[in-house]
Amino acid sequence: MTVGGDRTGRRRPRSQAHVALGAVLRAARQRAGAGTRDLGYSSGHISNVERGFVTPSRDLLEAYLGIGADPTAVQAAYERLQHEARAARDERRRRGHARPDLRQPADVGERTRPDDVRLHYAVERYDVEFDLSASGSIATVTSTADIRALTPGVRYYYTGHAPSTRVRPKDLGLRVFAGARIAHVNQTPLGTADVYLRLDRQLEPDDPAPHRLRYRVTVDDDDLADPEIQYLTRPGIRRHRLTCRFTAPAVPERIWWVESADGLTRNKIGPQNELAPSADGCYEWFFDAIVPGWTYGFVWTWPAGLRR
Repeated sequence: MTVGGDRTGRRRPRSQAHVALGAVLRAARQRAGAGTRDLGYSSGHISNVERGFVTPSRDLLEAYLGIGADPTAVQAAYERLQHEARAARDERRRRGHARPDLRQPADVGERTRPDDVRLHYAVERYDVEFDLSASGSIATVTSTADIRALTPGVRYYYTGHAPSTRVRPKDLGLRVFAGARIAHVNQTPLGTADVYLRLDRQLEPDDPAPHRLRYRVTVDDDDLADPEIQYLTRPGIRRHRLTCRFTAPAVPERIWWVESADGLTRNKIGPQNELAPSADGCYEWFFDAIVPGWTYGFVWTWPAGLRR
């Protein structure tokens, strides 16, 4: 009898990374003195996760963090699991197991959806720099992305922009410095924009190195920005660098780096997250152990005279 593909009749873990993550979670549960029924899931499901048979959901990871699991250890183990899954997926594609219909559209336009484009590549590293004016408005956002194709013939890259204030910006300018050119922009009356860039070369899954593109959004907006910048990460991003440059007198009283599984980042800040005051108004943080679906960014407090 074959069970789970094991001819010995014994179920096999999904991967060594699943085993490693399960060991981290089991150790945390045991240190907390919690049983397999104390996390809001069935005892069997917890056992399967901790033995490496099942990939845990983000909600379950949050439950382990709630009983004292080390966030750094959990993130590192989960990132290893994601990395091995990507490697296995890429290997299957190299062996010809990818579906032939999984390709980007030949062209983009008003009816193109973001997932029509972005599901076909992974962003290995994403660096973004925010420059804020003396009035506290976001003036420019400069992004650098290193991407790899997940399916054959990748030609386009997607980026989205949402207003940093409650007021619709008067204009949105976009300049591409390297790696691509503007193909199409869909901008709504609310000021959000879906931007599609045409890469300057076609990408393939077996390319030896990632493709780098760099672009800048300029916002014609004088309103005070909301005191937070947050990103919901997608699968494939391994490292994220965030930089904010403030201009006097609109400099934060206090500023924190944040990361959270549920997006409620202001509820997650503590003394260990606070950044030291910067004489030149520039703050930077590297997020290395990226967990797909988590939120990363900065939150800060404006001086009383600048608050709405």
